[in-house]
Amino acid sequence: MPPMRTAAAGLALALALAGCGSSDNAPLPATPTKETAAASGFWAPSTAPVTAGQSVPSNADVATAAERYVADNLGGDPSASSWGRYITGYTYSSGVLRVALQVDRSSPEGKQTGEMAARAIANFIRFGSPPPELAEVNWVEATDGAGTQIAQDRV
Repeated sequence: MPPMRTAAAGLALALALAGCGSSDNAPLPATPTKETAAASGFWAPSTAPVTAGQSVPSNADVATAAERYVADNLGGDPSASSWGRYITGYTYSSGVLRVALQVDRSSPEGKQTGEMAARAIANFIRFGSPPPELAEVNWVEATDGAGTQIAQDRV
């Protein structure tokens, strides 16, 4: 095909595709809202809504509360469990509690350790009596020292 025809065909295709879609010309919100996210299934409402006068815990507060809560559930000594001894830290952001582990994510043992840690911590939060700081945790993600995900479990 000559270059001019190729360009014209590309332009026609782009215009045809631009016309596809809904007949609603309302612009989509630039930032997802709880309503649009809930409708798409990507947002789980909190079980403990924040009321007037109540402060929202910082990400560091949530991570610290998680560290204490996990240690308490492991009898005060995380190193006594098969996966707790590998924990090097906790971080929290946007509903995801990340637990850093000092393991090789590419080894079968490292993968198994990450899966056990993510599942156990999610179960502690899901079935236990977590502190109020953990009310917004929706996922627990086990990562290696570089921050690469090994496993995750929904709370």
